[in-house]
Amino acid sequence: MPSIPGSRALSVAVAEEAAIDVIADLLHWLHVHGLDADEALDRAQMHFEAELELAGEEE
Repeated sequence: MPSIPGSRALSVAVAEEAAIDVIADLLHWLHVHGLDADEALDRAQMHFEAELELAGEEE
């Protein structure tokens, strides 16, 4: 199958948009259930950074 110029960039852009949509959906869910979205984002960021550190992939 021939490669379409720029198709990799498009795939990355589509995947990034899908990830953003998932995050937004989770934020809506937190809001509907009366939970603090900012607190959840802070905790998720700390969790993510701890996992990177354990994997030796510190930023």
